[in-house]
Amino acid sequence: MTTVASHDGSATASRSTGALATTIVGIALLAFALSVDFPRAAHGFKGDEATYYSLAYSLARDFDFAYTRADLVRVWDEFPTGPEGIFLKRGRRVTLRRADAFPWVRIGKPYVIDRLFYGKSFVYPLAAAPFVRFLGTNGFLVLHALLLTACFGAAVAWLRARGSSPPAAVAYAFAFLGASVVPVYFVWLTPELFNFALVLLAYFFWTYKEAGTGEKRSAGFARSPRSDYLAAALLGVATFSKPVHVGLIGPLVLLALWRRQWARGAAIFAVFVAVTAALFSVNYLTTGDLNYQGGNRKTFYGYTGFPFANPRETFESTGQSRATDEVPIDIIVSKDTPTVFAHNVVYFALGRYSGFVPYFFPGVVCIVLWLASPERWKLWRILTFLAVAGSAIAWLVVAPYTWAAAADRRAIATS
Repeated sequence: MTTVASHDGSATASRSTGALATTIVGIALLAFALSVDFPRAAHGFKGDEATYYSLAYSLARDFDFAYTRADLVRVWDEFPTGPEGIFLKRGRRVTLRRADAFPWVRIGKPYVIDRLFYGKSFVYPLAAAPFVRFLGTNGFLVLHALLLTACFGAAVAWLRARGSSPPAAVAYAFAFLGASVVPVYFVWLTPELFNFALVLLAYFFWTYKEAGTGEKRSAGFARSPRSDYLAAALLGVATFSKPVHVGLIGPLVLLALWRRQWARGAAIFAVFVAVTAALFSVNYLTTGDLNYQGGNRKTFYGYTGFPFANPRETFESTGQSRATDEVPIDIIVSKDTPTVFAHNVVYFALGRYSGFVPYFFPGVVCIVLWLASPERWKLWRILTFLAVAGSAIAWLVVAPYTWAAAADRRAIATS
């Protein structure tokens, strides 16, 4: 009895240590998120921030997905340079009619309408919209603080399940998230941190039950089969946000099938497909396109003008076309493909303008520890590594010419 009581007390103390550390991290991040004057500190928009900023405000204040002059004025209120780099697309209307046979709905052919929508995924701005409505632009940072705190707490809990001591779990979780590019994403109004959190939390809910029983505790949601369905839903959201994540559902389904859990594997995949399809369907019904980067899509800068800035600057008269409706097979498959791919593998691993080793060194440490572990042959570990590596390779193949990859085709071809 004394031994049991001592063990229970130790487990309670260790959980309290993790909870206290997570609370401190959360308070510190929220304090920063609420105190910083973001528009002044940012000095304008970076990358695709203008699109996500404007869409979040449109959802928060106007409750719609459309770009109007009111959205442009809101940007000018905080960023005098305007929505530099904003992506917009000409909208289309989709008509729904009742049908006599399954699925009892007939979708009419979309037709062009005189309305503009945002040419990016809406799911990150939608998540930020409630915070933006009540806290303004700092609402983005509050969302980021909550996501990063959740990631920290999940990392600590996972490491404790593996048998790490409370101080070691807290220290490693802090290094895993802090000694990388992740804190930079905290102050970017783009989906990078959002996507990172979705994937990390999804894999936490899937692998927590596989991680071991280093810390004894009663069975809860994270250790139950139900957590796999939440993981699948989170991966569905991540896939809609950035389709390159589609391969990450593979390990969840394959592990269930390997164990002959046919119904469980099918249900995991069904949840993933349902969430992904539902989000793309919403995009289709609101904008007229399944692909938020397709259709009549343009990007706008101050030197080209912004639609609705004045009567002369319209969607048709300004901007640069940036539609992505198909995979450029003629560019991807060419005589330079092997050379380009080899360069990109080096860029991805060691860096050029980015790189796995310099930008996410804790990930390198994780791989080394996995390879040195006696449990390196556990199937769920192998499947996880293959899914991540496969997603990276697929991205390098499908998008070989990006800012982070072999952007100068002529230099590659002549090297």
